[in-house]
Amino acid sequence: MANYPDWVLKHKRKGTYINRVKDKYYLYAAHSEREPGTGKVKRVCDGYIGRITEKDGLILSKPKIKGSIEVREYGREAIVFQLCFRFMESYGKKSKDAARLLFCAGLLTYLHGWVDEYLYGKSWISLQLPGLNFSQVSTVEVQRMVTKITGVLQDHFGEDLGQVMQKAGRLYKVQANRTWHISEEDEPLRFMRKRYGLTWEV
Repeated sequence: MANYPDWVLKHKRKGTYINRVKDKYYLYAAHSEREPGTGKVKRVCDGYIGRITEKDGLILSKPKIKGSIEVREYGREAIVFQLCFRFMESYGKKSKDAARLLFCAGLLTYLHGWVDEYLYGKSWISLQLPGLNFSQVSTVEVQRMVTKITGVLQDHFGEDLGQVMQKAGRLYKVQANRTWHISEEDEPLRFMRKRYGLTWEV
C-alpha cells in the first residue's frame, strides 16, 4: 500500500481504495474480480466517493441527478396505511381488487375530502396499490370506510391526531435516479413517531 498520511488512511474502509493525484487524495468504492482463464485478480471501481483533505476530512461527492425528480406526499398516507390496512381483509366477500379499491378510496377521501384518478395517480398509495379504477366506486361504502379510518386514528392518537397528521404532511417520498427516498424527518415528527409506534418503512 502507498505511504499515505494517517489523516487520509483513517477514511479507508473495506471495499474502498485511495487514489492520489499530485497532492490531492480521492476515495473510491471498489471490489475484486477474478479474470476468467487467468486466475488473476483485478480491482473494479464501483464509483467515486469523495475527496479527502486534512482540514475537512472526507468530503462526499454530490450524486448527479439523471432524469426528472418525482415527489409524492408520504407521511399521512403511510400512517393511515399501516394502522388501517387490515380493513381490506374484512371485506372477504369482495374480490381482492374491490377491497383494495374501497380502502384506497377511503384513505384518500379521509385525507383530501374526495378521490379521483388524478389525485390517486399523484399519491404514494398508487405505488403500493396500483391499477385501481375509481369510476364505479360506491360513495356510500367509501364514506363507511372513512368513518372506520377516522375511528381508528382517533383511538390511536387521541387529542394529538391533528398535530400528528399536520407534521406527517411534511414527509415525502422522492424519486431520484430511479430510486425512491424518504425526505428528512424533523425532530417533532420523530418524537411523534416513537411515541405512537409508527414506522416509515411501510
